[in-house]
Amino acid sequence: MALDILQRSAILLTEAPGNRILGLDKAWLMDMLLEWFNVMVLVAVLALILYKPVREFLRKRSEGIRLRLAESETHLSEALALKEDYEGKLASIESERNDVLETARKHALEKSDALIADARLDADNIRKRAASDVEMEVDKAKDDIRRQIVEVSSLVASLYVARTIDDETQNRLVDEAIVGLEELQWHS
Repeated sequence: MALDILQRSAILLTEAPGNRILGLDKAWLMDMLLEWFNVMVLVAVLALILYKPVREFLRKRSEGIRLRLAESETHLSEALALKEDYEGKLASIESERNDVLETARKHALEKSDALIADARLDADNIRKRAASDVEMEVDKAKDDIRRQIVEVSSLVASLYVARTIDDETQNRLVDEAIVGLEELQWHS
């Protein structure tokens, strides 16, 4: 059966021009040669006309690509240089920041020590003043107590004297006290 199909196909290919699908005859061969010649002439004419412009276009394009690559490499090297510069600046800033922080810490510790010393000095002064004030109050209290004792004693003595001493003895004692006080004033 496959052989029968091949024979029919060969017959159809070689049949007369009116009923054929593809006839391998002289006319067909001439048509093919003419078309091949036309294609070759077209290729040659197009090559002569378009070769230089296309070649120039491709050269310009490749040159443009090379220029863009060179620019990209230049930009890349500039970017890398900037990156290194910024990294250096960041490292410098970081060390400067650490130095500033360390200086601030030292300054704060010095100020803190000075404030503590001042506070201790103030506290000592306050203690001394408080001790002085307490001493003065104690002295004042002793003086008040003495005065009160003297008042109470004089009151008790005056009551005792009023009951036991007569007017004549009283006058004599007052005179002696006045004389004693006058002598004390002259000695001071």
